[in-house]
Amino acid sequence: MAADRDRDAPYAYLERTFDWMADRYVDQTQRVSRGQYRDWMERLAREILDLDPAAVVDVGCGPGYLLSLLARRRPDLRLTGVDLSRRALRHLPPGVERFHGPLEAFARDHAGEYDVAVASFVLRDQADRSGFLADLGRLTGADGHLLILETARPQGLPGVGFDLYFHRWLPWWGRTRLAADWDRSQGPGPYEWLSASQKGWGRGRELNAWLRAGGWEIEQELWPDWAAVRLVRAAPAGRPRGAARPPMAER
Repeated sequence: MAADRDRDAPYAYLERTFDWMADRYVDQTQRVSRGQYRDWMERLAREILDLDPAAVVDVGCGPGYLLSLLARRRPDLRLTGVDLSRRALRHLPPGVERFHGPLEAFARDHAGEYDVAVASFVLRDQADRSGFLADLGRLTGADGHLLILETARPQGLPGVGFDLYFHRWLPWWGRTRLAADWDRSQGPGPYEWLSASQKGWGRGRELNAWLRAGGWEIEQELWPDWAAVRLVRAAPAGRPRGAARPPMAER
């Protein structure tokens, strides 16, 4: 029982946090990213659509900004959002399927249903990153693709500025402005959590190992080392490069 509580504690905190953040997530993330969040989502949407999928699942979708972009550009797509925050899921556009709960519960009942799985700003908060990636693999099966977008400490001198912003300025800004109304009896403020989470993540140097353990391998790194985010496209391990999954309608 104690082990179950320890395992579930971070999820309970994240659920409270993103319930609180749901109505302000996009605007605040745009501010915190210094105006880049919407551009990142546009790039991610293009990468997804370039794969010509018929079904896409966004795990940790929040209020569904990415899913809204995809729904406008490909109304025929089957889109699903998975999130711990019920309040965030209320923001998803009409026609988008939604699941409230942890990924492992969803993956058990939806194996092989999706062409593309997406996890943006989610992986670093997982206690079992390889297990999380393996669950994403269950959703796409042997022919799918995975796109991961995460914060990443830049290489070289830009990393110094990143550290000052992320670990000095951002926690203070969160406490005094962005999350001044956060109930601190619920745990650390959202931006203090974000700073600590990113500090433990860095650039995700072990991502290759986590992906391999979860049954994936990187197909392409889609952003350079000096960027403050890392975008990776992965495919099931052992699949020949360039072997694409046929659209759902052809299967």
